[in-house]
Amino acid sequence: MPKSTKKVLLIGWDAADWKMIHPLMDEGRMPYLQRLVEGGSSGNICTLHPVLSPMLWTSIATGKRPYQHGILGFFEPTPDGSTIQPMTNLSRKCKAVWNILNQNEKRSIVLGWWPSQPAEPIDGVMVSDLFFKSSMRSGFAASAPKLSVIPEELTKEMEELRLDPRDITGDEIRAFIPLAEQVDQKKDPRLAQCAKVLAECTSVQNIATHLVETQEWDFMAVYFDAIDHFCHGFMKYHPPRRPFIKEKDFELYKDIVAMGYAYHDLMLGRLLQLAGDDVTVIVMSDHGFHPDHLRPDYVPYEPAGPAIEHRDLGIFVINGPGIKKDHLLFGLNLLDVTPTILALFGLPVGKDMDGRVIRDAFEVPLRVKTIPSWEKIDGRDGRHPEDMELDAGESKQALQQLVDLGYVESLADDDDENIERSKLELNFNLARAYIDANRHADAIPLLVEALKKYPSEYRIGIQLAMCYRRLERINDLRQLVTQLRERRINEAKIAQEKAQRYNEILRERTAALSEGSSPVMEEFEGPQPDEAGENGDVSPNINSIFNKEEQLEFRRYQALAQLNPYALEFLAGYAALASGDTEAGLESLQRAILQEPRKPGLYVLVGDAFLMAEKWDGAIASFEKALELDENNPQALLGLAECWMHRKKPRRAAEYARQSIGRLFHNPRAHFALGSALYRLKQVGKAIESLERAVEQNPNYRQAHQRLAFIHKKEGNQEASDEHARWARMAAKASRLQQQERDDWKAPEIPTTILDDKPILPDRYAAMIANEDDLMLPTLKQAPRRTVRQNLSLMKDQPFVTIVTGLPRSGTSMMMQMLSAGGIPALTDNRRVADEDNPRGYLELDVTKRLANENRWVLDANRRSLKVIVQLLEYLPRDMHYKFIFMLRDIGEIVESQRKMLDRNQAEGGNITPEKLSSVFNRQVGQAQQLIHEKGVPTMAFRYHRIVSAPRLASNSLQQFLGVELDIDEMVRCVDKTLYRTKVQPAEEQ
Repeated sequence: MPKSTKKVLLIGWDAADWKMIHPLMDEGRMPYLQRLVEGGSSGNICTLHPVLSPMLWTSIATGKRPYQHGILGFFEPTPDGSTIQPMTNLSRKCKAVWNILNQNEKRSIVLGWWPSQPAEPIDGVMVSDLFFKSSMRSGFAASAPKLSVIPEELTKEMEELRLDPRDITGDEIRAFIPLAEQVDQKKDPRLAQCAKVLAECTSVQNIATHLVETQEWDFMAVYFDAIDHFCHGFMKYHPPRRPFIKEKDFELYKDIVAMGYAYHDLMLGRLLQLAGDDVTVIVMSDHGFHPDHLRPDYVPYEPAGPAIEHRDLGIFVINGPGIKKDHLLFGLNLLDVTPTILALFGLPVGKDMDGRVIRDAFEVPLRVKTIPSWEKIDGRDGRHPEDMELDAGESKQALQQLVDLGYVESLADDDDENIERSKLELNFNLARAYIDANRHADAIPLLVEALKKYPSEYRIGIQLAMCYRRLERINDLRQLVTQLRERRINEAKIAQEKAQRYNEILRERTAALSEGSSPVMEEFEGPQPDEAGENGDVSPNINSIFNKEEQLEFRRYQALAQLNPYALEFLAGYAALASGDTEAGLESLQRAILQEPRKPGLYVLVGDAFLMAEKWDGAIASFEKALELDENNPQALLGLAECWMHRKKPRRAAEYARQSIGRLFHNPRAHFALGSALYRLKQVGKAIESLERAVEQNPNYRQAHQRLAFIHKKEGNQEASDEHARWARMAAKASRLQQQERDDWKAPEIPTTILDDKPILPDRYAAMIANEDDLMLPTLKQAPRRTVRQNLSLMKDQPFVTIVTGLPRSGTSMMMQMLSAGGIPALTDNRRVADEDNPRGYLELDVTKRLANENRWVLDANRRSLKVIVQLLEYLPRDMHYKFIFMLRDIGEIVESQRKMLDRNQAEGGNITPEKLSSVFNRQVGQAQQLIHEKGVPTMAFRYHRIVSAPRLASNSLQQFLGVELDIDEMVRCVDKTLYRTKVQPAEEQ
């Protein structure tokens, strides 16, 4: 590819918010950003959940959600399982935008991206996030962390450009704290905290300005985390003063946040000056930060608790050649950034990316090219080798540094406990990422297992309750809410007693210290920045009184002792509304409002309750109250749209629906509301477009299909009407099937043991059987970028081959036997005869092994079933119609079953450990799912153990999915439970 002269400069300001920026621009304090806004396109950008920086900035850099890219938190177990380490980019499972550019002969400079340790060997320069982390007491370490600068020969040069916090002068700090001389630094660490943040962001700027002048580059990405740190540390002092903030503290620290923004604007101006004119500049944040009446009064004491201060909308500005001037953008998402950057360079966008190109920003519409996936394109991408690992000792030291710096909570002395806690956080964050993508069924097993191990983690129960509600498991929701409520009340009572005992010990030891005694304790290091009391004072320093274990326990009991009536009333109201008891639900929610009158989401829920009761006045008042608190709340705007439709005011409904979509584009309900309003306004073409978008975002949206069928019939397009009517019927059948499964499914009991010293270890196999949500996996349903018409055409009554796929020993033979007994003949040569491992036969075709070199024989396989292992799916002929049946089984069971099979056959197999084999199999299954996702092949996934436990339900699901009459009784007889011989062992037996 010829070298391009285009350049793209991406600047990340963590937590930057328009609510802070617009007033500062009006005052003339951010002129450089204002120039970009007026000369380019800008708007809000929606974040992802959970709102955790390592996950978000990786999604920005890849265009993929966390369950695709693999970065799920702040820390992770080391590969050898001996301890934990800061999250590294070695866990990233896909290419970042700079890797793709590297393959296309583009040079990149990447500074401070989170996470980017160890720095990747790209063509250009990368300086990792750990390179810029310092300490308030000791500044930067004598030497930079290993592998934090690429190329390594630049390390010394980069170190000399860092500004040590201890070198911040009085004049410099007074720009942020004008009354700095009044701060007693021996007792108050907040001035040092401000200096540390200022030094780190200045260090990033120093290196960025140096490299932009001295290095050749096509793409430059610079990440600043200072606004986020300024906000977490000092937003509570930002004007106006709140009653619980002391006037003295307010006067000292009220200017820091605003000055932090102004300082970033100055740094931006210098970077723009050095970058030149022929550069496309993007300035963005990953989320916002509440600067107003929505600031919380307290931060929960839990991992990632400070995220409560974040706002769902960040900033986005793009300016450069061909970009619209003074233009407002709507419906942006963090996932759209990488696709847009690729389009700017004229490169195709991967169809497996979850984002889209921001076309509306360009003066001339872009012709966007696509490819199935950049992951399959070979070339020098500048990534690390797959087997690369960091030294465990260094990893532990690096993690302790992050703890000391306040980036993660304190560690336990027990490595095993740290590992278990890290796994909990990773799985909890993965579950929330699934929920954010509307994949609640995938989140439930993760949340149930987590709640079983940690029943005191109330936040897990709340997320599980939301999943039950979303999947209409109302009985399970009620049961869970009752359990959570009772356990939380009892837990708070016990925690209050334990916290009181710690307070007594605190007083006793404090008195002993004042009398000259010296109880055994850890070294006193002075006050910590996170120990400021709620009045702005520095609380008694428990580090000097308690050892590390006591500190952790004391904080835990303090947090658990604080019973939040709002949360209990909210959950009670949530469950009552889900059960259809609107009156009881509203009573609970009104009590919740008395506890927390400043939560917009609560008023939205009340508005929805009034909508259910067809009380339009109450609904409108509630949604308008939510908008008073948060003018950008998309759900409140959508609620008003639906209210005005019921009031027969379609023009007003359409306007509110448009505003809702502008804040949150991916919301099928909002597009449905807009389409319905536009049809009432006789704007038929635009109505069809909006309704089509609703079913693109949710192909099983029955009401939208019904509305489209009606409109197309009225417009004389009978074929389109029939297609949507067919889809509506299919969605209705799927809904009935899911209801049947909901009726048959029993939610597992959550342990009622509270504050137990030992976590409860669940029977993993039993939990697995109980927790599986439904037989169809959302990840395998359809390729999201197909048009509705393309998806519909795939489902026509036409000949197709039924492909049974999965890993060897995942149950593919059992499925082939079931299909054959049901009436779909198997394509088999019977060469592989039944044996002890598979006494009912394999039903395989030997030539399938040679699919990679010979596949045209599949063209004669219509109306038959064929077994193809996942590793060979990509070699199936492209010009055929298929329906895939994907067999899934616990990887541990598969590995063990294969080992037993090799032993019986006296074969050695591959020279690979079970752990490595499990990793390989997991990757192969993921690749197969991605392939199916790209092709858009109708697919139904079955868990092996679910078929064994419910063969009739599985057979009925197969009949509906394949659209043919099957002999259900014969299929059920094929399932022999005695052949399920290799099972996951309960955790306590391992």
